Formats: sequence, C-alpha cells, structure tokens
Amino acid sequence: MQLANDELSDSPTVHDYRIGEGGLLRRIELAAHLTRLHWQLLVLLCLTWVPLVLLGLSTGNLDALVRDPAVHVRLLLVAPMLLVLDHMFPPLCAYTLTQLQAHAFVPQADRPRLDRLLRSAGRWADAALPEGLLALLALAAGVAALQGFVSLRGLARGSALAADRLWYALTDLPLFQFLLWRSIWRWLIWVRILIGLSRIPLDLVYCHPDRCGGIRFLSLPSMVYCAMLVFAISSVLCAELETRQTLGATLESFSPLLVLFALVGTLIAFGPLLAFAPQLYRARKRGLLELDGYASRCGRRLRAALLDPNGSEGRETIQVMANTEQTYRETVTQLSVFLFQRKDLIVLLAAALLPLIPTILRQVPREDWWALGALLTGWKP
Repeated sequence: MQLANDELSDSPTVHDYRIGEGGLLRRIELAAHLTRLHWQLLVLLCLTWVPLVLLGLSTGNLDALVRDPAVHVRLLLVAPMLLVLDHMFPPLCAYTLTQLQAHAFVPQADRPRLDRLLRSAGRWADAALPEGLLALLALAAGVAALQGFVSLRGLARGSALAADRLWYALTDLPLFQFLLWRSIWRWLIWVRILIGLSRIPLDLVYCHPDRCGGIRFLSLPSMVYCAMLVFAISSVLCAELETRQTLGATLESFSPLLVLFALVGTLIAFGPLLAFAPQLYRARKRGLLELDGYASRCGRRLRAALLDPNGSEGRETIQVMANTEQTYRETVTQLSVFLFQRKDLIVLLAAALLPLIPTILRQVPREDWWALGALLTGWKP
C-alpha cells in the first residue's frame, strides 16, 4: 500500500501539469518581471485608474465618465480582484489534484486516462491563442463602446472624444474585459477537468466522514474561485444599478436581473459537480450491500460467543465490532450524492447579493434610520 501511494505521489500528473500557470498574460508578466502580486496590482492601478482620473481632472470639469461609480468599481475593486483570482487558481487546482491522487482515489488502471485529461487541460491553459482572441474581443468591445454601438454611460455616440474617454475605451475597458473573460475561460478549463474526472470510476470511500465518498475537496474551487468571481461580477452589476438610478431606474426593475445572475452563477459553480452524482449513488448502494454482509458475519460471531461461554473470542471485542458496523452504516446511509451542501449554496448566493446591500441601505429613508437608532439606544429626539 505504501508503495502504491509513493507511485501515485511521483505521478507526472501531480508534478508536471500545473493547470493555470501559463497563457499569454503569464508570458507577458514573466517577460516584464512582474510575477509578484503586489507589483501587478500597482502596475494595474497606474495603467488604468490613475491616468483616467488625471486626464479627467486636466479638462477642468469632470464629465459623466469620471463621475460614474461603475467605472471606479471596475478599476479599483473588480480588476484587482480578478488578478488575485489569477494567482489563486493554480494553487487551488494543484491542491485538489494532489488530494485526488495522494489518497488513491484514481485506480492504477485509470491513471493513463487521468494523465491524458490533465495533459489536454494543461495545453489549453498554457496556450496563447485563446487569450489572444480574448484580448482582441476585449479591444473590439472597447472600440464598439467608443463608437456608441455598446451602451455605456459617458461613451455615448456623438459625444466629444475627450482624452479620458479615449483612454478608458481603448485601455481601461479592454483590460478589464480581458481579465474578466480570462477568469471565465480558466473556470471552463477546470469544468472540463471535473467532467473528465466524473467519467473515471473513482475508488470512493463510502464510509468517509465527509459524507461524500472522500472527494468533497473537489468542491473547493467552486466555493473559493467561483464565489469571488460571482462577487466581482455582481459588484459591477450593482454599480451599474447605482448609475442607472441616477437616470431614473429603480431597484425593482433591476432586481430580476440580479436574481437571475445569482441563479446562473450558482448553476455555473455547482452544476459541474452534479456529474459525480451517479458515482456517489452507486457507492452508497455498494457500501450498504457490503455492510449487510459484514453485519451478518459479525452477528453470527456474536451469537456463537453468547452461546459458548468457553469460546476463545471475547464478547467485548465482538460488541465493539457491532458498534463499529452501526457507526459505518449511519455514515453510509448519510452519504450524499451531491458534493455541495445547503450552506455552500447560501455562501454563493450571499456572495452574489452582498454588493446589493449598500444600494438597499441607501433606499431606506433617513427617518427610518433615526427611528431604528432610537429603538436601539432608547434615545428620543
């Protein structure tokens, strides 16, 4: 058994395939010697938000673009968060794949299938062409916004092409779009890995205390990566809501879009994990059958010990075996066919709706805040 674990730990699928550590942006970072996250955040800020504000101030009159809260949310909050996600993605993938192999969930006969799966995913993650196409699409989106084909406040068709608008349309907006689409592209690569893993007959531990056959760690990228990604996109949507409210839009008219986004985000995050449901269901059935046989053998030995007072096998030992069987049976019975729980759904929905809280609080009249403060403190004006 130790030898098998050593062979698995030395597998090239752990050491040689580093999902998410390549791509066009990574090559640019290496060429520019910008591999540290804090330097990347500083350069991002100096290339996007600082020039935009300086160009806006140079005109002497801040136009709608610089006063748009959605612009600052994109550049000061969401774009840095996408860079943080870029650094989190490779360790999450490496940890999950290491756990998968270190505990021998992949049978020896199916290791070539896993090797081919990760080799293919590694090629897609390291390819420069997909990210190059995303960069061109992002630049095209910026030009379309500048020409007025895409509705964006401050970049409407026919408006004067001020320096800050040109910079935002040709630099800030394309860079933001590229980082966003690149994050989604990397998640699609991980989804491809999950779908491929679900087709490999994993050696599940049906009595594992995680109640998921021992592979609940596969939901970690969904909980961490997708929760932050959903929060970032939701922040942009809520900032757009703030902008549109100044133009007459209401929270009620925007709420269906946010609810739909929360549901779609939940499906994107946890939908791929449903592919493991058939394996978990079969593991539960197989575990119950095996435990039935174990319980029968344990019961016969206990009966023999009770009827034979001179028996060599201690009754206490057999009783411990029976108690162990009961504990294992409860564990197998509670084995879930889903790799996520209700609290995981709540966390993701909270990440999607959390950016809406400032807008909701702003809708509360000032008199209600005074009344709430008086109720909590007992002070009466």
